[in-house]
Amino acid sequence: MEVERIYTATEKGILARRQSKGVNPSQVYGEDTLKSSADVYRDCGGRGLLLYRALLAAHRALKADLFELPLIFKEAIRLNKSDLSYATKKLECCGYIRVTRKPGQKNLFTLTDKGKEGLVVVKPLR
Repeated sequence: MEVERIYTATEKGILARRQSKGVNPSQVYGEDTLKSSADVYRDCGGRGLLLYRALLAAHRALKADLFELPLIFKEAIRLNKSDLSYATKKLECCGYIRVTRKPGQKNLFTLTDKGKEGLVVVKPLR
């Protein structure tokens, strides 16, 4: 038996926008310090580290202090909903992020000063 997937107009629009950007999860990357990765791994575990690195990359890409995690980053880290929720709570409890939650809306993230320590700052050569 063969099952055919039927896409709604909304899904078709989302897929078309994704393809027009030419970005897939393997092309998403971030820059953070090795020390910050080790600290987050020690404090929050592997899931927390994956989410933290995705949040650093999203913060840099979106150039905003308050932001939601883009779908492409969620796809890249491959955490299911419960793992993502667990990692979010761990990062929040350890002081790396603040989360603004509203019913029926996506979480909005803010990196704390502790969380921003992981950002790589590129200094121009003299």
